Amino acid sequence: MTKYKKFSQFNPMKEDVCNAIPTPIFITDIEGKILYGNRSFMTLFKLDSLEGVYNETVFGKKNSISIFNIYEKLYDENYKVLKIHINDRTLEIKFYKNLKYIVGIVRDITDEMSNLELMKNYSLYLNLVKSIISTYFDEKDPTTAFQRILNDIMYYVDLVYTQVFIFDNEKLVLFQTLGDPPKELKKKTTFLMGEDTPGTAFQLEKIIFVKDPIADTRFKKLKRDNPLSLIDVPILRKDKKIGVLEFVANRQLSPVTNVIWDFFPQLLTVVSDLLIKMKNSKNIP
Repeated sequence: MTKYKKFSQFNPMKEDVCNAIPTPIFITDIEGKILYGNRSFMTLFKLDSLEGVYNETVFGKKNSISIFNIYEKLYDENYKVLKIHINDRTLEIKFYKNLKYIVGIVRDITDEMSNLELMKNYSLYLNLVKSIISTYFDEKDPTTAFQRILNDIMYYVDLVYTQVFIFDNEKLVLFQTLGDPPKELKKKTTFLMGEDTPGTAFQLEKIIFVKDPIADTRFKKLKRDNPLSLIDVPILRKDKKIGVLEFVANRQLSPVTNVIWDFFPQLLTVVSDLLIKMKNSKNIP
């Protein structure tokens, strides 16, 4: 570890005081070279030495650029706070300027951010449930209720496109679409059992989540730098397969933390019931 005696401008009362502090502390020059790190800092980033170590070495190139932007603002303000992401962790760094050196104090806020995200999704979940229930009981026309519910889902979950397929004559037939289809999607109106993502979800009676739909024949020209993901949900009614809901997002969905994932059981109950009512009223084949 770099010793205090090798950094004469930093003169704490005792070295063991800083090393006893559980909060990671480090000092850099204005060029981003790390001149000192206490024991907690060295442990956090698994460093044995600070020889030739810069911000970019520890925090990565992208974060290093953000740190340099912070350095420029430190001339006018006492301190600045930056949140960065490293290896599935979220770190908060508070920077202080002291003469020509910069002190950084690191705090791991991964759990805090995770809890905030959970609370945000829980709030969305409650609002979505409330909206769906209100529409289901208040709207007498099943077709209108069905459209309003799908629109609410797209709004709350930030989806760009939704397709509804119904099972008819041994194949899935496109019944309804909402939103604007991504340009990479080749429109297809029918699917056989096991064909592409909708047919697979229907055949397996299983929710299919696809981060990269390049294997789906509808997305042969999908560019790798354009995030796109799909969720296909089989619609069941008393163990009878009715159809498939397909949700499309222009981003990488995270089903484990996304509000819609927890809402599927309630959603399918409502949607399947409305589809049956629409079928009985001859609004669908």
